[in-house]
Amino acid sequence: MRDLRLFLFLFTQIFNISIYAQAKNDYNWVLGYPPNDPDRYFGGTMLKFSPDLAPPEYFETRCVSGDVSILSDSNGKLLLYSEGCRIYNSHHSVMDNGDSIAYGKIWRNYCDFVGYPGTQNHLILPWPGDTSQAIALYIKESDDHGHYLRNLGIKILYFQETFLIALKLYIFVAIFANGMAG
Repeated sequence: MRDLRLFLFLFTQIFNISIYAQAKNDYNWVLGYPPNDPDRYFGGTMLKFSPDLAPPEYFETRCVSGDVSILSDSNGKLLLYSEGCRIYNSHHSVMDNGDSIAYGKIWRNYCDFVGYPGTQNHLILPWPGDTSQAIALYIKESDDHGHYLRNLGIKILYFQETFLIALKLYIFVAIFANGMAG
């Protein structure tokens, strides 16, 4: 039995084959804060997790990327990304009609400085069977959650700003609507 274990261990180590057939939809990570000024240590940075170990890319961005959802194609090419406030194309520009998703009081107070507050509150997925479209799922906090809860007879204590009611929303994104950039 011990010889069989040793044989299986050696066999798997010697004949280890890397499989590259998986989709590469998560090959890109977008990080950073505007503006891309090396003297101030701010700016956009894109890390590509490809087999050739490409160096990081630095770019000018408006995306405040504390929590970013990213979509790449099955070959690892960046298609679009969002910080929950805007949707950006592969050239790091705001997409047509993607300038104010989840717009409201919270968007106005936070999106230009820290992005939409919260963690994991937006997600971009490829549309099944159609590589030219995607669906962006996001949460928009209610602008008047206090009024909603008072109508339910619930007493509210505010300690700064509390986000209590979340609306689950979605939008369809035409990835190639404006040429190949999105």
